[in-house]
Amino acid sequence: MSQRERRRNPYPWTWEPAAAAVTVLGLVALVGLQTGRTLANGLATGHWQVTAPDTWILATPALLAGDASAGLEPQPDLVTSPAVLWTLSGLVEAALLALIVLVLRWGWRRWSPWRPHGFADPADVDRVLGVRRLRRTAHLLRPDLHHKKGKAP
Repeated sequence: MSQRERRRNPYPWTWEPAAAAVTVLGLVALVGLQTGRTLANGLATGHWQVTAPDTWILATPALLAGDASAGLEPQPDLVTSPAVLWTLSGLVEAALLALIVLVLRWGWRRWSPWRPHGFADPADVDRVLGVRRLRRTAHLLRPDLHHKKGKAP
């Protein structure tokens, strides 16, 4: 790796960011699936059941197979159909994915290497472009209308 590449790319791409991204996406998919199941059962039957987080991973294969009662107390009359389960889980996953995209876009625009640098705060803008500066330099901007003190045009 040359010195130029090290200056341009101070942190080389390694496996940690990719592993973090895969882990976050897996957790979001797991939470979205469980939330979709809770919404599907609650809206279809009126009985809201939430499972303990320690059973989420074990219940996931059965949920993907369409069993909305996986990981819950056995109450067969308080579960919904697989179509409603998959529809609401898909909607929740889509909403979570949209949220992730918005957060990533915000973070990229805020901290990316190509973000705009050097924005002035309002006090600096007022000092450089404000009314006081316009009045102070009026004789330079419009010498036909404003003249220096003691000199007539």
